[in-house]
Amino acid sequence: MRRLSTRYEVKIRFMAWGDLFDPAEMVAVMDLEPGWFTARRKGEVMHRPSGESYTSKTGMLSALAKSDGIEFEPERQFAYLTARLARLPGDFKKVYKVQRAELQVYVYHDECRAVGEWDFTIPDDCMAALCERGIQLNLTVMP
Repeated sequence: MRRLSTRYEVKIRFMAWGDLFDPAEMVAVMDLEPGWFTARRKGEVMHRPSGESYTSKTGMLSALAKSDGIEFEPERQFAYLTARLARLPGDFKKVYKVQRAELQVYVYHDECRAVGEWDFTIPDDCMAALCERGIQLNLTVMP
């Protein structure tokens, strides 16, 4: 695959939610690195950048593909997250009390008519990991 031009950026993240979901064990199993994920339990008090506090209404894990300059290389992002998903058992939703999980793929570009510039294929092993675990795929393309 060719490298995307600098006018385009791809961000890929794994999300999981559940009222009884405590993401701590899943974070450890997936070997997620600090700074590249956000996790909280239902009822946990969180603080916005403004300093305002709020209580989490559900358990949540948001894990970004580690971004060491790979925002223009979706293949490396898919590989990173696929390797982490492969560490989860097929019934991870039951094991970790996850109600919903999805892989979110965001493609940002600065031209609406840029045919062929951001073409990429979701790798077979990634699709298999999603299907085997019942994880939804969400694709968003934004100018």
